[in-house]
Amino acid sequence: MNGSDNVTNTEPQEEQVIAIVESIILIILCVVGLFGNVLTIIAIVRTNKLRITANYFLVNLALADIIVCVIVEPFYLLTLFSGRWPFSSNNFCVILAGISIITLSSSVLNLLAIAVNRYFCIVQNQRYATLYTTRRTVFYCVMIWVGSSIVIIPAGFGILGFNEYYLACGYIDSDESWIFQIINTVILFTFSIITFVFCYYKIWKEAHTSSTRIRQRSSSTTSQVCLSSSVGTLNKLQKHLSKSKLNQQTREIQVAKTSFIVLSAFIICWTPFVLLVVLHKKHVAPSVLASMFVLLALANSSINPFIYAWKNQQFRNAYKRIITCRHFFEKSVKDVSSRRRTDDSTTEL
Repeated sequence: MNGSDNVTNTEPQEEQVIAIVESIILIILCVVGLFGNVLTIIAIVRTNKLRITANYFLVNLALADIIVCVIVEPFYLLTLFSGRWPFSSNNFCVILAGISIITLSSSVLNLLAIAVNRYFCIVQNQRYATLYTTRRTVFYCVMIWVGSSIVIIPAGFGILGFNEYYLACGYIDSDESWIFQIINTVILFTFSIITFVFCYYKIWKEAHTSSTRIRQRSSSTTSQVCLSSSVGTLNKLQKHLSKSKLNQQTREIQVAKTSFIVLSAFIICWTPFVLLVVLHKKHVAPSVLASMFVLLALANSSINPFIYAWKNQQFRNAYKRIITCRHFFEKSVKDVSSRRRTDDSTTEL
């Protein structure tokens, strides 16, 4: 009897310890994700070099991640503590489930838009300026949210609610919702993966070809100038080649590499959870494993700012200026200086 009592007593204690650890991780993800994504939006809005149409999709992606950190994760934290939906009404859980699905679809479509944007910028450069004007890019961003909202319309809200296995608001545990998730996954994720592979393969191929072409032109120009021109002319031509072609190509390829890393992080974080949902209909796996996969998926909303800071010098500098308040201080100093110059010119007149 004593042995069985010890087993029954230790199981709830272990579950409590696991819930506490998961809650601490979730709180860290929520705070870090909110801070990092707000920082990303401020950096893009207030930094001239980052305020380009390609980064509009990063702002859109950051908005989706902020919604996850502010709305989805706090309520998931409540369900972890209580082990159930803590409110009497299920309607809000249905709304929360819809928000979660919309933000996930938005993240996928934003990553898809980024890949297509990089494809046209590097592979089909002659069409890029026409397709990605400021107005059209804003329209694309709005349509991403519209398309994400349409995803849940075919099945309706009847299959949404609290899922006791995952302890989260999402698709309920039923055959109808399981079938819809499979259809949704096949259509959305499969199409996206095919597009990702096509775009980044073409980008890699173009980058390799362009790099070879630039090296050949540089060596050819160098040999010609050595035969017929002075050393000063050689230096000017080399400088012109490196700035106008090589540096520009390298910068665009670097952005594509960063986008590819963001995409890879998304796939790594979400694939275990998606496979668990699609392939694991009977819920035989331990609930702890399901919770780990949910946390891994939610972690994706917190890691993108770290990727930007790691791979992009402009983002890294912008983050530093904002965190240390140098950006705002420098702006105020410039404003004061411009006012003084205006006052001085007025006084002279």
